[in-house]
Amino acid sequence: MAMLVFNSKIRSASSVMVAGFWAGVVLAGTGGVSHPDKIGYLPPCIRIVESSRNMSVRVQIRKILEGLEVSVAGLAQAMQVSRQTLYNWLKGELLPNAVHQIALDSFSRAYVVLSTKNLAKRSILIQPMVSSRNFWQLVKEGEDAETLAQQVASTYRQRIDQRALVASRIATKRAKGTLADFDADHIG
Repeated sequence: MAMLVFNSKIRSASSVMVAGFWAGVVLAGTGGVSHPDKIGYLPPCIRIVESSRNMSVRVQIRKILEGLEVSVAGLAQAMQVSRQTLYNWLKGELLPNAVHQIALDSFSRAYVVLSTKNLAKRSILIQPMVSSRNFWQLVKEGEDAETLAQQVASTYRQRIDQRALVASRIATKRAKGTLADFDADHIG
């Protein structure tokens, strides 16, 4: 099932009205079901995402907790809900509203992005990304978890490539003997 999602970064009143109008136009005559393959144009303030509604909320949250190696308190804080609310979702006593379901879907997609690259590890998600803020802090500030996961994966790959390049250069210099001047046992 596809959902239309309003881009929260666009905050002007006219954008909100335009988003509401376009959402109505897109869904008009479809019985409330969007057909992403039949939509020709969407304004930049609306995007289509696939919902994980076929998966129960309980299973979805458990996958996020285990896959992203985050505690219930950490996920609750990132989603800006109480721990008790998250526990209620896990027990099936409550269902998340649309905004929180979209956030859960984004976390699920973030987990998929990171796990396909074998990066779904807590240590990677707490490394600083932008202005000394990590993945969880940026999500709490309203950034999309899936987009951040893609940035984490890209940055991690770049770091690995840079380390390999530096290691090969050092090995080459050692082989040529040009690094001998910098070895610690020659200083003295």
